[in-house]
Amino acid sequence: MISFFVALAFTFLTIPVWVIIGAIKGVLIFLYEFASKAFLLIKNTLLIEQSMSFWDAAPLILIIPLRALWLGLLGFTSTLGSFWDWARYGHP
Repeated sequence: MISFFVALAFTFLTIPVWVIIGAIKGVLIFLYEFASKAFLLIKNTLLIEQSMSFWDAAPLILIIPLRALWLGLLGFTSTLGSFWDWARYGHP
């Protein structure tokens, strides 16, 4: 039970650290996902002789930013989970 309180205290005391690390990680994941998927969409619609029609690409124009945002948020929250797991189970 004491390890739970120690992990809770560690998590609260390190809020600025994991928020900053999580924000950087989330932004980098968002940028990577958005850029890579947008490049593939542009490549498949404009550069390869119009291999995708507009009606096939239109839903992707909406889904790509939403998915990138979702993965960025997951990257942000996974940092808190990493700090919690280390404080609860991984510390010496």
